[in-house]
Amino acid sequence: MKKDISIRLEQNSYPSSYDVRFSIMRKLVVILLAMVIVVGASLFHVNIGYAAGIGVTDNGSTIVVDTGAGLVYTINKSNGDMISCKLNGIELTTSSGKYSQIASGFGSATVTWNTSSSGSIVTITATSTAIMSNSGSITHYYVSRAGENNIYMATYTTTEPSVGELRYIFRGNSNVLTNVPPNSNNSGNNGNVESTDVFSHSDGTTTSKYYGNDQESPSI
Repeated sequence: MKKDISIRLEQNSYPSSYDVRFSIMRKLVVILLAMVIVVGASLFHVNIGYAAGIGVTDNGSTIVVDTGAGLVYTINKSNGDMISCKLNGIELTTSSGKYSQIASGFGSATVTWNTSSSGSIVTITATSTAIMSNSGSITHYYVSRAGENNIYMATYTTTEPSVGELRYIFRGNSNVLTNVPPNSNNSGNNGNVESTDVFSHSDGTTTSKYYGNDQESPSI
């Protein structure tokens, strides 16, 4: 009888060595899977919602960035100008005159680029001393992330530049970007009448890039 009771106690109260090993192995597998997920995320910098990599083509004279979200733009490596900016295949940059740049352009610049360790972000730097009134340099940055149709920009200068206003000017394609305030549309002007930014027209009106839609007629 004691032997029977002992056997029943072993069967009902204690798992077999096989069950113990199986339970331990199952826990180890779960732990290992969790470790693989954590380590993999840290090594590959997974960015949920973004493409794995950004397209960058260095042609020697230009850098072409394709974000994979319909935005493709081109930077001139000799001066840092943006000479092309296409969204869904449509060119947004003007094809005549000056391109998009700081003020009237650096003239010359050292242009480099690099991508993040994940390959999802590209940073283009254009550094120049050509427009500095004193010794020093100015650097303009173009930054884009895969999966976005944005260009993030920043400008850093070590001393005062010689340009009157330190700003980036995007010069757009007027055939595509047509929603321009009429009072700032200088097309068909007869020449400037005040400084170099206010232009006269044959109907007696003036236009300027400084004018908005809320221009009022003067009272006489």
